[in-house]
Amino acid sequence: GRERFWMRRGLPCVALVVVMGGCGNASEPRPVDPAPVRPSNVELARFLPVLADYPGPSWDVTSTVGAPDWIPGPQIGPSATVEPSGCADIPFQRSDLVAASSAGVVQNGIAGNAGEAAVRIMRDRLGTDLIADSVAWAKRCHQYRETYSGATPGDPSMGSPTAVSVLPPRNLEGVEVTRIHLTDNRDHRDQGEGTRESVISLARVHDVVVVGYRHDRAGEADAILTTTIRRLLSDRSASKPLSDKTDVSTLAKRTD
Repeated sequence: GRERFWMRRGLPCVALVVVMGGCGNASEPRPVDPAPVRPSNVELARFLPVLADYPGPSWDVTSTVGAPDWIPGPQIGPSATVEPSGCADIPFQRSDLVAASSAGVVQNGIAGNAGEAAVRIMRDRLGTDLIADSVAWAKRCHQYRETYSGATPGDPSMGSPTAVSVLPPRNLEGVEVTRIHLTDNRDHRDQGEGTRESVISLARVHDVVVVGYRHDRAGEADAILTTTIRRLLSDRSASKPLSDKTDVSTLAKRTD
């Protein structure tokens, strides 16, 4: 069968190891497996969903290789005071760990959007486990609050409390999926709804973590998450992946 994607493609180098026996006879040479090679961000981007993979209504889909300018999910501004201390650092929102991402939005034509569904492929920091760190954050920060000062002295501050919980895991394509549920109850919103619920899904496939995000569009978000996991497991990229020149051209970010 063909090699896994994350192993060195082409013919592997084989080292011959000779072990001398007691009578001075050499044993049969045995091959030594080559060290695995981590796929590049461009290679990983080929497994992400494209516009054709998004079911349902009309989507605006943006695909990015490397760290994106914006990551779907809970956003904490740099000027916010966050309690409990340390909750501003959300493991699954660390942009420097993102290898590639696809983010879809359904516009509602009035304000905000009518739903979001996104998938990104992330890497662990050396010696850490992104999924375990995310679960630990969710338990430690199960009720966190952002406070923003008023625009001018004397203006009231604005608070954004968020409830976080760890949902029972799911199984997609034989892979365990950890899920984190967030309910945003901010005091003032641009949109009319008083709360905003979303779910983060995390699944380890080989040596990367697939992270799904959904707001309102549960079915579509599950579909593109499943598609990404299936492609990684089978080592089959999308039929129309990003360009080979994605990292060095204007196609590093595109909207379908």
